[in-house]
Amino acid sequence: MPNQAQRFIKFEGCVNFRDLGGYPTRDGRTVKWRKLFRSDALNELTPSDVNRVLEDLGLGTMVDLRNRDEASRDGTGVLPANGLDYHHFPLLEERGEPPPMDGADIAERLSATYQWIIHNSGELLAEAVTIIAASRDNAAVFHCSAGKDRTGIIAALVLGVLGVEHEIVMADYLLTNDVAVDIFQRISRMQPQYDYTPDSLLAHPLAMEQFQDTLHSHYGGPEEYLRSHGVSRDVLQSLRTALLDY
Repeated sequence: MPNQAQRFIKFEGCVNFRDLGGYPTRDGRTVKWRKLFRSDALNELTPSDVNRVLEDLGLGTMVDLRNRDEASRDGTGVLPANGLDYHHFPLLEERGEPPPMDGADIAERLSATYQWIIHNSGELLAEAVTIIAASRDNAAVFHCSAGKDRTGIIAALVLGVLGVEHEIVMADYLLTNDVAVDIFQRISRMQPQYDYTPDSLLAHPLAMEQFQDTLHSHYGGPEEYLRSHGVSRDVLQSLRTALLDY
């Protein structure tokens, strides 16, 4: 895995912006650098940040995974007004059965939340992956508030389709913990009405392990999961073409 200077991209207005490039796949290829990024919320990017995003990274697509109340409260920032193709998929909004947001044990609560998303947000996950596949020549970024849970699930699906090993997907997921204190400080300021702690914003292996178990045992894997929710083989091939070095 590249060092943090390559993986993390430092901005003034967000703290968990990461490149998903450089990861090897089972068939000997590599995920392209500077094509797909994951992040915490982008609403506080400074003018300098925006210039770097547009000029240095060539971002063309922004996928927002926050709930509508989060996006309305905190805003989308100025990237959509500067030409980015903006898409909004609120993965954790109630649809019939409410998502499990309570519980004293953080790892178990996160695991239950991930299970809720995989069983209740399949169409939105499929749409998000389809948009990422369509970005092609431009780079894309997907994000939620902390860049950990909803963002981690999309990252796991995309990297899984590309053929990245589970251990590497897990390691990428856990990188959020390197900036957990910074995320805590930012989220506490943005959302003071909630009682966050640094531990509450950690990525927990149990949650991702159980997500992967369900993804494979119940649905057959990431490709089968996405296809069962409407993603065509052509879209999945476009994703590989756009994001893999041959």
